[in-house]
Amino acid sequence: MACVQAAGDHIAPLVGDQLAPRASQPVPLPPSEVVPPRRYGAGRTALLRGRPPTSGWSRGPRQPQASISRCLVRTHHTAAELRKALKLKERGGQWDVVAQIVLQLHDDLSSEHREALHELRMASTWATTLSSDDSPLLEEVVRRHGVSALYHRCNYHNWFLSSVAEKRLRLVKDISRVADDRLAVAMTEQDTPWFSEPTFPGSDLLPAMPDLSSGITALRLVLSLPYFELEGLPRNKVRSDPCFPEPVRMYVNAWRNREISVPSQGQPLPPPPRAPR
Repeated sequence: MACVQAAGDHIAPLVGDQLAPRASQPVPLPPSEVVPPRRYGAGRTALLRGRPPTSGWSRGPRQPQASISRCLVRTHHTAAELRKALKLKERGGQWDVVAQIVLQLHDDLSSEHREALHELRMASTWATTLSSDDSPLLEEVVRRHGVSALYHRCNYHNWFLSSVAEKRLRLVKDISRVADDRLAVAMTEQDTPWFSEPTFPGSDLLPAMPDLSSGITALRLVLSLPYFELEGLPRNKVRSDPCFPEPVRMYVNAWRNREISVPSQGQPLPPPPRAPR
């Protein structure tokens, strides 16, 4: 997944192997544009020259279908912009100028590799947390991985991202009513239960019960069903709007009549076996 990491004294645009064709070779900078190693270090100098550094570089965890190993710094213009940003940082320049340059590079690279990023995000359930506002992508993820992908959180050390359900239930306005309705319909077409109760402690994921007294939409209602069921909310209080898509209305009515259960409320999972003495 293409990204631009700006932390401390290094800036690193990275991408998976499949996103960086081998046929496209980086364009090296002229000698006058290369910063001496004694000032920036081997890793940063390699970045400015338009090739991946060989040492002193943190690549991060290996992600599915993405061996993060190649830089996207391919042109003189891109390398020059990074060099300008690094010099501003070293000289105590304003960080907002540096951040603006880096964000622009990120936008350019994301646009250039949009299709490849789309395929990469659909390959893993954790990618939904990075695309919570992209209902068409979420619809494809649900059809490929199941509804439980919308309730996944992302945790890495002290870095945390809320699940799609958490984010979308807290939105006041819809992002796209048509796309959201399609996502809600896709959720109702999946097999039930969506997940087992031990893997979905509602009070841990969303401590506050979703307020559906105003701003009710088909997507918000369907996303809320697991919370209502696990918290013991009387089902007859859940109403669907006549404006909702027909599959959503039928699904909610079946849920109210206890014909279906979204989470599996079976026995807790057995404890792991003890290690041999």
